[in-house]
Amino acid sequence: MKEQNLAGKSFVVSGLKVIGADSRSRAEAVKTAVRSSAGTWTLQLQYADLEKRVSDAVADNILTPKEKKELQRQWLAIEGMYGTLVEQAKMWGLDNESDDGHTSYQEYLSVYDALKAAVDKLFYDMDSQSTIDGAALQALFQTYYVRDTELNKLLYNKSHGDVEGKLDAVYVKSIDYTYAVTATQDQPNVVTSQTIPTMSEENKYLWQKEVITYKNGTTHEYISLLAVYGDKGDTGDDGKSFTVVIESTNGSVFRMPDVSTTLFCRVYVNGGEVTDAIDESAFRWTRKTDDAQSDESWNSSSKAIGHRTVDITPDDCHGRTVFDCSVDLEI
Repeated sequence: MKEQNLAGKSFVVSGLKVIGADSRSRAEAVKTAVRSSAGTWTLQLQYADLEKRVSDAVADNILTPKEKKELQRQWLAIEGMYGTLVEQAKMWGLDNESDDGHTSYQEYLSVYDALKAAVDKLFYDMDSQSTIDGAALQALFQTYYVRDTELNKLLYNKSHGDVEGKLDAVYVKSIDYTYAVTATQDQPNVVTSQTIPTMSEENKYLWQKEVITYKNGTTHEYISLLAVYGDKGDTGDDGKSFTVVIESTNGSVFRMPDVSTTLFCRVYVNGGEVTDAIDESAFRWTRKTDDAQSDESWNSSSKAIGHRTVDITPDDCHGRTVFDCSVDLEI
């Protein structure tokens, strides 16, 4: 962002970005789920990401209220699919001991019950931290993911035949990232750096290439603008230069529906923070999506006006979403 002497003016800076399901449709569909046309089953293909979230939450054997909420989101997703899976399993006779899928079904039920017993105890008190056996809890989640995948494949095979060959074309084997910087905002053709390059006044634009490799060897790649270097402007006649920064407590890029963060707008004059000296009425948050009417409603709501901070949840997002903040400075 360029610093200028603009007392009494508005600064607008880009904040949080949310990538909706309408972008990168194939990759997003693979990372989230594969569904039958009837919508009767879901095969999770993003377990590596989910396991990492659980691992991060339980690594120190202490669950904070925030970490409990993260685990609760994972559990609610599991719980939401449980009834459908059981219903489908019974419809295809997996509850019958003579069926070749009976053992897999029973193993799924057993690990679900064990995980439910473990997490129910944790969710009695969501406002206090709890001491846990992190390794044991993580193992329960990992085992559930394995059994869930096995049962879903089994159910799909029952209704559609062999699914393995079909899944090879959509099953994500790996996701790799490389980076590049450019002097202009034209998308580069070559993005090869394994580490994030240093941005400068000459090379202002930081790009990221995401390469998704599927089990059958096919790949898809996406290049996106990750960040822009902000020039420092000349100090104004009265000796003041201003900087406005948006900070996020939980990262700056999310994929729906995993959106949960608090945005802070901070204001600096000549390098010193003056945020608290500015009345909250001077702060105004704005949202930009592909739904202008909905944006207008959100931007004029009490949530968006008169706050230095704003809590962002899935309810605040509509497809690809960008949040900005403007500050009327009278310093």
